[in-house]
Amino acid sequence: MCPPNKTYDVESCLSAVKQPAADNYKRRCSGCFFAGCCLALFGLFTLALSIYFLLHVSKSAQDNLSKGVEEDKDHMLEKFQNGKTAHEYISQTRSTVSNFAAHLTGKVVDKDRMNWEDKQGLAFRKGMDYKDGSLYIPQDGVYYVYSQVYFIYNGCKNGYIDLNKHIKTVTHSVNYSLEDEFQPEKLLESRHSACQVPANTDGDSGYWSQTSYQGGLFKLKKGYRLNVIVSMMDLVDFDENKTFFGAFFVSE
Repeated sequence: MCPPNKTYDVESCLSAVKQPAADNYKRRCSGCFFAGCCLALFGLFTLALSIYFLLHVSKSAQDNLSKGVEEDKDHMLEKFQNGKTAHEYISQTRSTVSNFAAHLTGKVVDKDRMNWEDKQGLAFRKGMDYKDGSLYIPQDGVYYVYSQVYFIYNGCKNGYIDLNKHIKTVTHSVNYSLEDEFQPEKLLESRHSACQVPANTDGDSGYWSQTSYQGGLFKLKKGYRLNVIVSMMDLVDFDENKTFFGAFFVSE
């Protein structure tokens, strides 16, 4: 500010007044610019740190996933033998299951043993041999074996089967044995009381019938032969829908 009572150049006085204000403004602008730069650098640093963290976590997760997939793949590959691919392995498994099956139906041939139809009507065989009443197991594994026999009689007397013998029960079993074994072993067996006629039926001429079904899973060896034994073949109805016998491969 110009002192009083002296003559000064007006422009010099104005410059002297404006100079401090301009210096203060420049200092403030410099401080703002510095603070802005610091904030910008901090923001960039934070962004870079966040990106690094995300990339690191993503890579770690991907590595763990890849490791898990590799372990699962290695575990699956252990199941494939002789260099088989997954497609070949699955195809072979399906082929094995579908190729070992048989359904035999009742057939009257003689009265000494149960015989079966293996080709006509509902009967079929696939990968399993049949001979003289016996069904042969083609390879080691778990099989579902089943049999149904329908008994029917129309001549019960006082609760007995009138066949010159006082017989009250009938039996139905599925046996297995090897070719060179004479004594078969039982896989399945059922017993039924015969001639259990209703109370309002004449006991001297009672009609009686019984369906005997049995089945189960068994681990069998190649070469085993299966056959069905019934105690009273004269009472068997050999209709293909009522009396049948079969087996199919389930797993190794």
